[in-house]
Amino acid sequence: MAVVMIFSWPEITPDVYDAVRQEVRWEEDTPDGCVPHAAWFVNGGLNVMDIWESQDHFNRFIEARIAPVLKGELGVQSDPEPKFYPLHRRFVALASAAPAPDARLPRQGPRQLRTETRMSPQAGRRAPFRPDAP
Repeated sequence: MAVVMIFSWPEITPDVYDAVRQEVRWEEDTPDGCVPHAAWFVNGGLNVMDIWESQDHFNRFIEARIAPVLKGELGVQSDPEPKFYPLHRRFVALASAAPAPDARLPRQGPRQLRTETRMSPQAGRRAPFRPDAP
């Protein structure tokens, strides 16, 4: 059964998260059973929301790929307390992996602000997304 998994982990900083991400390479070698992953920081601590095909998929990924890096290489002592909820429905937007917008990038005009693409109705070709287009 597909599940939504959430947790908070105060010990994990952005630097630790990025070190694990670079070592485990889950964006390049997608974990079996993971649908989307979202991570954010509040007061320096990590928060995560994932959807997994099952709780077992999540557990296998943690044991095989995350724990050896976090516990072994980085020596993290604490553990999160993940909570699992049955998934009722999901919607996945066309873009699959994208970093958060970087606030340090120079501001652009309103027509240049949105650069993502959406599928055009013509034979699956991609067309620029224009928020002000009809």
